[in-house]
Amino acid sequence: MILLHGYNRPMEDEARRAIQDLEWCLSSPGLITSGAQDYLWPDDDYFTDLAREFKRSAPGASAAMSPPRPPSHHHFRLGQYFEQLLQFWLTSQRRYELIDANLPVNHGGRTIGEFDLLIGEAGLVQHWEAAVKFYLGTGDTRDPANWFGPNTSDRLDIKYQRLVSHQLCLSRQPAASQVLAQRGLVVASSLCFIKGRLFYPFEAYRAGTPTSPPFVNPNHLRGWWLEADAFADTFADAMDPRARYLHLEKRHWLAPLRGSAEDGLSLTQMQVYLTQGREPATHLAVLDENGMEISRGFVVDQRWLGWADSGRG
Repeated sequence: MILLHGYNRPMEDEARRAIQDLEWCLSSPGLITSGAQDYLWPDDDYFTDLAREFKRSAPGASAAMSPPRPPSHHHFRLGQYFEQLLQFWLTSQRRYELIDANLPVNHGGRTIGEFDLLIGEAGLVQHWEAAVKFYLGTGDTRDPANWFGPNTSDRLDIKYQRLVSHQLCLSRQPAASQVLAQRGLVVASSLCFIKGRLFYPFEAYRAGTPTSPPFVNPNHLRGWWLEADAFADTFADAMDPRARYLHLEKRHWLAPLRGSAEDGLSLTQMQVYLTQGREPATHLAVLDENGMEISRGFVVDQRWLGWADSGRG
């Protein structure tokens, strides 16, 4: 059954979905694979190796594996779910040891930072910063200041600068060193474990000519975005009339959907849904006639465009 607001599956399918999300967390290309030289930016080979190890263990273990399922309540936080999946995986394999997660660093009565993940490997301690991010590119998409999240206060250039100037170098702070010393730990390196997608203006996406900031992985996952007023006409021209359209709740923003022929709404039905104006930026999946995902994108209204315009650096 598909409800107008999104994808709805029985609980046993949600368990399978959690496994698919976990595999996506490991196997999808990193969003950022170059940056400040003091830190580790994993490349595609690194994530390919993680996925290969996961698949070797998954056939025999999948029935017993029980990663955290994406909750359906309104307080769902995608970043927290992403970290929970990684924590589950880290406790389910042998290559790494999960030493601690979400370890706060306090100084002067306030929290100045947090170690997302402290990992043991080959006798050394690594600090992993973990995040999953989604940005829509506007204007000159080579400029990281022109990439905004569905919440336009989240901007790619700001996130990157905070990573390199604060989060990844947290272990060098005296207060952080003290917290680590109390546990007998010394961080040998810091690694940026960031996944996600970049969404390009529809015509650039369709033409296969998107450009991105220099520190973004050339092989990153891509999607499209367009204005709500242009949605129906654009997709009537660009897509097979048998295609279906599905509003993606945040709990379904990670792995691609593997649905059925009954999933989704027609183009006309989705246009009616979009005119109800629930969200400034609505995340959609396009499905083929068999319910398999073809692409993903955002349909944005004038509110989102105005906020993005006023939020440029």
